Amino acid sequence: MVPNQTIRKAVAHLRKNFPTKNVLTSIVLLSDGEKVYLRSDSDKVSEVMSGQYAMWLVPVGRIIQQTREDARKIPSMPSHGR
Repeated sequence: MVPNQTIRKAVAHLRKNFPTKNVLTSIVLLSDGEKVYLRSDSDKVSEVMSGQYAMWLVPVGRIIQQTREDARKIPSMPSHGR
């Protein structure tokens, strides 16, 4: 569980660095139980206090679906009766 003090520091940091009035309503926060992370877009996550990128999210399900759709568009090769 993330300590309340860590959450308060992260929220204060976000409010200071994001000029919007209701910054918490327009962002996605994640946690590993120790640190607070900001999901900056659909593929990047950074640690709030340091700004260091923590991980890259890979939409595996979407990639598999797109690959299957692309594969269906490939014309099939005629078999040569071997």
